[in-house]
Amino acid sequence: MKKLMMAAVALICMAMTCVVLTSCGSDDSEDVKTYTYTIGFTMSTFAYETSIEEYNTEAYKEKQIEWESSILNAYKTSLGVSSDTFTLTGTQTECDKKVVDACKKAEATVATIKRGTGTFKVINQTTNKTVYSYYVQ
Repeated sequence: MKKLMMAAVALICMAMTCVVLTSCGSDDSEDVKTYTYTIGFTMSTFAYETSIEEYNTEAYKEKQIEWESSILNAYKTSLGVSSDTFTLTGTQTECDKKVVDACKKAEATVATIKRGTGTFKVINQTTNKTVYSYYVQ
């Protein structure tokens, strides 16, 4: 009986040690941080009916800038930001998801803005990863 009791106590001690070591181990949850994002085109081609002579004029360039700005503004509005660089605070997963969800909402508006093609991206500068990419056409 004494040996059985000692074995039971030893088993309880081992179980308690496992619980303590497991609860004191590393936490797999993400840390809350501030993440910096940048938005914009990585490349774009403006398609506007014009002659070859007008191609490199200021008026043509202004129309291309206007087209890019209208798309950029659609994304900024959806994201609730006013700059090409912005920050969000939370876990990386939460912040990246907010960005992707907001950008997907802007896609309907962006699809109505014709006259060019380009790749629009949002990059998490903190992790140096592309969070969102959309080919505008």
